[in-house]
Amino acid sequence: MRVAPLFLAFTCAAATSHAAEPSSFGDWTAYCAEDAGCALATVSEDGHRLAFSEPNSGDDSMVFIPVEPIKPGSTVTVTLDGQPGAELGPGDGWRGVDISESAAAQIAPSVAENELMVRMPSRTMIEFSYTGQSGKTHRAALSLRGYSSARAFVTSRQ
Repeated sequence: MRVAPLFLAFTCAAATSHAAEPSSFGDWTAYCAEDAGCALATVSEDGHRLAFSEPNSGDDSMVFIPVEPIKPGSTVTVTLDGQPGAELGPGDGWRGVDISESAAAQIAPSVAENELMVRMPSRTMIEFSYTGQSGKTHRAALSLRGYSSARAFVTSRQ
């Protein structure tokens, strides 16, 4: 999985730094730079991406980078191993952001921390269902294999 441009954008955005080599854990990759913080991400077979940015500034974020921008005003449904995870409404659950020339959906921190991140370590798959700007319905299936180890790696460096 090649997610290096995404990680470099996250880790270098907080400060100019010398990024460390990536560390891979199953389907997840983590990057940490001493003066900028850490990032971890995964990519699905069809190109959807999920990433966490954890800069030293403390402004952590979880972003979903879809293959097609999400239709404005639509709801994004998240499931974990087929079980309900969260219904993300526009504004209070997700908001559009631009990252590395891609349209992304930043997940509300309260939803990311309280509803998703606490359950992800014990699950095998996270899925995002959304309607793209074209009107097409997409389902992004992202593996959580290695997420717990990547999370532990990042936590140990902060």
